[in-house]
Formats: sequence, C-alpha cells, structure tokens
Amino acid sequence: MEVYRWCTGSYLENQDNVRLSGIFRSVFLVSRSPVLIRDFTVRTHLDDALVEAELEIRADVRDYAGESSATALGYQLRARLFDGTAPTAPEVWAQTAEVDVAGVGIDVTTTLSAPFQQPRLWSAECPNLYTLVLELCHEDGSVVERVSTRVGFRRVEVIDGVFRINGQAVSIRGVNRHEWSPRTGRTLTAAEMHADIRLMKQSNINAVRTSHYPNDPRWYELADEYGLYVFDEANNESHINRIDGGDRPNIPGDRPELREPLLWRMRNMVDRDKNHACVVAWSLGNESGVGSNLEAMYEWVKTYEATRPVSYQDATGSGSAIVPTGLSDFDGDFYPPVTELITRAERDSRPYLLIEYAFSQGNTSGYLDEYWAAIREHPGLVQGGFLWDWADKGLWWALPGHPGEEFISYGGDWGDDPNEEGAHMSGLLLSDGTPTAKLAEAKLAYQPVSISAKDLLAWTLTISNEHLFTGLDVYTLHWSLTEDGTTIEEGRLPGAQLAIGPQLSADVTLPCRLPEPVPAWAEYRLDVSFHLAASTSWAERGHVVARAQFDIPVALRSETRVAVIDLPPVDIADDANVVRVSGDAFAVVIERATGRLTSLRYDEREVLASDLLPNYWRAPNDPELATPEIRAYLPEPSQPWRGVGEEWTISKVEVQPMSGAARVTVRGSITTSVPFRPSYQITTSPQSIVYTIYGNGQVDVLSTFAPVANTPNPQVIGTTFGLRPEFDTIHWYGRGPLESTADRRASAFFGRYSGAVADQVTCYSRPQDSANKADTRWAALVDDTGTGVLLVAGGSMYLNVQPNSPDELADRRHWHEVPTSRRTVVRIDSAQEGVQGGNWDVLTRPDKYSNTPAKGPFSLLYRIMPLREGEDPSDSARRYVETDLPYSPPAAPHPSPKDAESQTVSATSTVRDWLGQPDAAGHLRAAMSRAEFDDSVLGASLDLSVVQLFAFSRGRLTSEMLRDLIGKVATLPSQSAGTIR
Repeated sequence: MEVYRWCTGSYLENQDNVRLSGIFRSVFLVSRSPVLIRDFTVRTHLDDALVEAELEIRADVRDYAGESSATALGYQLRARLFDGTAPTAPEVWAQTAEVDVAGVGIDVTTTLSAPFQQPRLWSAECPNLYTLVLELCHEDGSVVERVSTRVGFRRVEVIDGVFRINGQAVSIRGVNRHEWSPRTGRTLTAAEMHADIRLMKQSNINAVRTSHYPNDPRWYELADEYGLYVFDEANNESHINRIDGGDRPNIPGDRPELREPLLWRMRNMVDRDKNHACVVAWSLGNESGVGSNLEAMYEWVKTYEATRPVSYQDATGSGSAIVPTGLSDFDGDFYPPVTELITRAERDSRPYLLIEYAFSQGNTSGYLDEYWAAIREHPGLVQGGFLWDWADKGLWWALPGHPGEEFISYGGDWGDDPNEEGAHMSGLLLSDGTPTAKLAEAKLAYQPVSISAKDLLAWTLTISNEHLFTGLDVYTLHWSLTEDGTTIEEGRLPGAQLAIGPQLSADVTLPCRLPEPVPAWAEYRLDVSFHLAASTSWAERGHVVARAQFDIPVALRSETRVAVIDLPPVDIADDANVVRVSGDAFAVVIERATGRLTSLRYDEREVLASDLLPNYWRAPNDPELATPEIRAYLPEPSQPWRGVGEEWTISKVEVQPMSGAARVTVRGSITTSVPFRPSYQITTSPQSIVYTIYGNGQVDVLSTFAPVANTPNPQVIGTTFGLRPEFDTIHWYGRGPLESTADRRASAFFGRYSGAVADQVTCYSRPQDSANKADTRWAALVDDTGTGVLLVAGGSMYLNVQPNSPDELADRRHWHEVPTSRRTVVRIDSAQEGVQGGNWDVLTRPDKYSNTPAKGPFSLLYRIMPLREGEDPSDSARRYVETDLPYSPPAAPHPSPKDAESQTVSATSTVRDWLGQPDAAGHLRAAMSRAEFDDSVLGASLDLSVVQLFAFSRGRLTSEMLRDLIGKVATLPSQSAGTIR
C-alpha cells in the first residue's frame, strides 16, 4: 500500500484544520465468501399520520469467482427484523426471497418489503432502533454470509419551506465538529467518540455537521444509538481557491477534470452512510463556490437518494448571499449579525439554517442567548444552526528543554509558515476536552424546556415544552428560594404532576413563600431546574437539562448603617509627597504625584502587592488579536489603552478631614496612546478617584472617567491593584461558578461561590483575559486562616481576580511562557466591552457591548474592608458608613454638545450631588414628583449604575420609590427605558 502526502485531491481538501500526513482511519482486510451481499439499502416509508410504515430492503448479491455456477445449490436472501439492539431482542418480522445468481461480477438485486403498524419511531429525542439481519443462504438453509445493521423508522422531508422530522418542524441545536484528538490528531478512539457524544447530549446539542468530510463510521453508529441528527458532509472544500479572479483559480467551478473526483466523493459518502437513521441531510461540502460540478453533485444525490434534503453553504463566497436553489434545499448563512438574523431568514422560502455561527475562538461566544431569543420569538422562521465549533484542535507537544513536560501546541509551533496561528482553536471545549463557560452558555441557549415568569409574587411560572416528541414526565422539577445567595427554601415537583406534553405550555404555581416578616433589603431569587427522573444512555438520573433564575421583586439588600460620629477618629498626615490616613489597626497611603493608593495595612499587615490605579485595558482575547491578516484592518485595537492608567496626569489632590473619616479626591486626566493607527486621535479625558477612609478601616473608592469624543473605546473601565499572594482563595456573591462577561452571562446564575484564585482562570490556547465575574455584589480574598480583604460593590461590579496581570498574559503564545505569579491581581470595572460572539474578530461587536465615549461618564464605586478570621463576608458586606461629605465628579467635556446631551450630563451630576445630602432619599422622591426624570435626563449617560450608586452611598430606595421610578421609566421611549431598566 502506498500513501501520498499530496495529490490532485488536495485541491479539494482545503479545510480550516491542522493539515497532517498519514492514514487517519483504520484499514481492514476482510475475507468473505466469493458469493456475497455486496451492498444493501434500507428505507422506511411512513404515511402522513406516521402510523403505517413500509420497510423496504434492496440487496445486491454478486458472484466474484464463478462460485454460483460451480454448485448445484441455489441461493436465498433471508431478512429478519428484531425490536431493539440487545442480543435478546425479540424477532418481529422475517422474509425470504430467492436469488438467481448468474454471471461473474454482475449484481443481482433482490427486494424485500413488509408493512408495519405503529413502529417505534426514531428521533434524536427518542432514538428507537431495530436490528436488521440479512443472511445469504443456500437452498438447504446453510448460511453463506450474514450482515446486519440498525434500522430507525423515521421520515425526513422539507414541506412548504419547513424542515420536518416525523412530521414536526425540527429545531437544529447543533455544533460543527472536526474529528480531533490532542494525542493522535485526526484519529479518534471509541472512548473519545463516546465522550464527545455523551457530552453533546448532556449539553442539549441535538445535531452535528461533520465539518468538512465524512466521519469515522463508528460515529454514525453512536449517533444512531444516542440520538443525534447528522448533516453528513462530503470531503470537499476549496476555500480561498473557490473565487475566480486574480491568482484564485475558481476550484472546482466548471472544471471538467474535477467533476468525476467530486462525484466519486459524494457517491462514496452516500453509499456508505445511507442506512443510518441519524443522517437527516447530505452536504455537498463547504466553501467551494458555485458551478456545474456542484450542480452535478446535487443532481446525482436527488436522483440516487432523494429521501433526505441536501445542504450546501457559502456557495458564492459570501455568507450574506442567498444559496442557489440548484445546490441546496436550505437557505442560510455563515456568521450573520444577530440584528440581521430575522431579515435574512425572511428572504427565501426554503428552511433557514445557521450552517456556521458564533465563532468560538478563545474567550468568546458572546450574546449567544440573543440569537436564540430571536429564534424563539419567530418560531419556524429560523430552524436553528450549528455553532463553530466543538473543540480546540491543538496537539500535546514536547516542551523544548524540559524533558517529560508537554504543552498544547497550535499553528506556528511546528515550523509551519505561513500559518493561521490559533484560528483552529475555536472550540467550546479546550483541546484536552475540558468544557468552558462557552459550552455552558450553549447548553442554556439550547435547553428544550423554556421557563418564564408569569407572576413572581404569586410564584407562578410558564413552562413551555420545546420537545417535539417527549413530555415533561421524564423530568423532575426542582426549585429553591435564595436570600443573598443562600438557599432558605426548596422543593420538588414530579414531571408527571406537570403533565405538559410535547410543544405545549402550562402555568405552574410553586409552593414557595418569602420569610415572614421579610428581612429588610435582602435580595431574593428563585431558581428552577428540570432534572432527569431516570438514567439514560448519556446521563445519570438527576442530570440538569434546563434551568432558570428569577429576581423576586422585593427591595434592595440590607446594609447596617454605622454613623461617622460613632467611628474611631482617623489621623491625617499630609505632606508634599503622600497623604497618610491611619486609625485603629489600619493605615492608608496615597501618593500625591501619581494619585495611587500605594499602601493598605490592616492589623500591622500590608495587604497590597501593587498599587491601586485606574485601568482601561485587559489582556486581548482572540477576536481582538485575530490572525495577522485580520489585524491589518481591525478598527479598534486595544493597544491605545495599554498602561495609560499607570501614567495618568494629576492636576489636583484635595484632602477633606472630618470626625471619623477623611476624603482624598484626586483629579487628573488620561491621555491615550495610539500606535499603528495614524487615523486615530490622541485624546485627553478627565479621570478622578475619590478615596473615603473611615475610622474602622473601610475605604470607599469612587472612580469616574469621562471620555471625550473621538476617544478609542476602552476595553474595560475601572481600577486595578495587587494583593499579597497568600490571599489565594476567593469567596464571592454574584454570577458563577464559571466566568461571565458583559455579553456572556446568561448561564452564570447568582449565588455564593468559592474557589482557589488560580482555578478561576481558563487556560485558552493563547493566554488572554479570563476569570471575569459579572454582576458581583461582594468578594472576599483570604488566606488559609480566613483573614483577608472584602470587596463590596456599590450595586454591582465586574470583578476579575487571577494570579497574573494583563501585561504578564499579553504577547505570549503559551501558558508556560507566563511568569510565575507573586501576587493576586484584582481588577474591578464599571464597564466592559463584550468578548464578541458573532465572528472571528471585533468588527461585528454590537454597539451595546462597546464602551463608546457617548455612554460616559463612567463611574465605579466599591468598598475595601478588612475581613478577619471567623467573620462572615456576607454579614460584613451589609455594613456601610453614613457620611455627609458632598462629592461632585468632573463634568464630561463635549466639543459641541447638543442641548439634550448637556441636560443629561447636568442631570447626572445633580443626581450624584445628592450622594452627600442628608436627605438624599427625599431629593429623589421630590425630583420624581416634579417629573425631572424626563427623556432628556434618562438617557444613555444616566444609567442604572447612578441609581445603584445613590442607593449604596446614601439613603435607601423603598419599594414604593422603586415602583415610582419604574413607572417613570415605562413612559419613556424603548431605547432610553431599556438603558435604565
């Protein structure tokens, strides 16, 4: 046997994957009888009512050596069907037909058929299988050859523009999958395949596109068994060569020399996989342009095997173009913006599928929940799609100079030049199979049970069963009520009690109640989840299939007031270099020249390992880095913000003493640096940090940044500092347990979580930002005694805690290149840009996930407190100090402000001025009664953080006041109302 590394077929195999040499699949030598069953086709025909079925078997018998003429015995073909796949499955049908074998090398086709009443149907939800055994026998009954296959009765069709399986409009909740193992490349073991398909089923994935070639035969057997819809794709992708023009040769196009190789590939795939119930569509390939060769492939399939529709995408080289009807029975796109999804789906009468979407390279998969919100809001219009893609495609590689050590390698690590770096590291799983938060987000988006609130105060939910064939009696409903993240009540309802059939909805009232009396100001949430009531082939009993979390509309959480006059006094030492504020068991040092908080000591122990300073940068993720070609045209590189917070210009430092507290106000400005992009402007914007230090050691940090027009979008807006490395354990109340971002947080539910700081990091192939926690209320960073620092948000905050700084992560290709940490790095942000989710770069990032200057000024308020051994961080987080010190942030300069913008900025400053007033709550009530909260005030600049900031630093918002505010918001145009809400 000879194996060629390159051949003419290489032009048809230009897939986005790691190119490896050798044989990827096992090779078998099989000894068979000279007269044998060369091929057979099994088809199941169902009537419209799916009650009556016909099993049709066509078998081709061939004599390869003249054996039939050498024996006096004739031949028979015997078929037997067993109900199930176990060795003890009962036989339900048998039939025998005579076979007239004559001539060498000539196929003799024999057909057997039988009617069936109400067969158990196959689908991804209910993968009911029968076993068919075909026996070629002599007339005396002796068996010459025996073959078998599994059979699934199911009906696949496209009717009136709808893709249907067993009569129902199917929702494809799929993923693209390359065959890949980090140890053996494109060769997978059976155990690896089982692990993949079990995890897919556990993650609510019901479909796979075999991108971009037929898979190992065992994969289809598992898909039949476990229940997975397969779009079977021919080994055909010319990629960049598909476009005619310049040095691109338009392959395959109309080239006659490529027609037979393409048809050969299509025939082989269809002939091999035609009897698998899991295969519900054929695909001509991927990104191979248009032309008569592809048309010939489509026409051949429609003639030879018309029981399944045909798919093909990116036929014209543009993902936004309509797929020609002569190439595909589906319309669809690659990576459409979520805002254009419905418009594109309406352009054609064929079923619309997202053949590839949500490119998942590195820390991405943002706003996936928005895609599925749009899909659910327009039932039947978009029939789902295939995420890109299942797993990173890296290889374990020996680490040079370190015998016995390995690292995950990718493009550029193997002497391959040119290369696409980490473009193939685009999976929901890491290369070693570790699931990421991206998979959790996909599982939530794909869940087959929708749970929505109808009347939360009455504990009534609407449960919608999105299964096509399965009732909710296979699940148990679990519910729990939490108070500030701690479960205080819980219960269960058996699925049979719900009695919600396929594609039906019902209201369910839970036997839940709030404590009596309700503790003032606590946050309450209702968690609801559906668990498997019995074990299946892919998950154990109790596995969570669907879940939801709801905020119960009660008042804000409790905070115990401590008046300033009741606190110990503070000492202020102010000189030309530093401001030192100290008191009983604490000391704070602020450097005048830099505005940094350089030292924080509790109980004679320094807790800081690096200074507290403004920050606008994070280690870029893969979409922000992209590939070298894409970097050339990215509009918003992150580099303008790297390190600028370390060099901010200080214009004024004010010290305001008072009994029991001191306030240090640092005012200055931030100037961006703009390398590599001469078209960008270098801008200077106001930045201030106000430190309020109380006699109990509490430090409030209020950072305000007001970017001017034409300022590049900061990735993050907040502050950063380092804690000593012994503070290596984190406890937090907020979203978790996996990381969450501005545009990827739906699957991260509120709760109380704990873990090692190092474990918060996700080791994506290229070191980049991770470990983020959106909507954090408080976090405690402690040593092994439970002593440490408590961080409390003024409402909520983005919190990022990990061992390394952004500078230590950036510009490094691998994790073994990242230096050993000597601190715990903390980043607290008021705003973050989304990690991106629509495509492989930041060009399609929605504006709502961008930190544009028009959204400023940006304010961040949080508190640093000592946490001592034995203290409960939740109890400590509820304490706050009452102060009468006023504060007015700098107004944001606008070159040519419109009247409405000026009013908004003015109103924002006015609200923030209320922070220091004795009757701040009264000010808010009076303002609402005077209707001062009109549309010009409640604009993009006055967002929810202002209200949270107000409630945190001053009085309380009663439920009555909140209802008044919500009433005002409800009367506003949708854009402004959404911003506030």
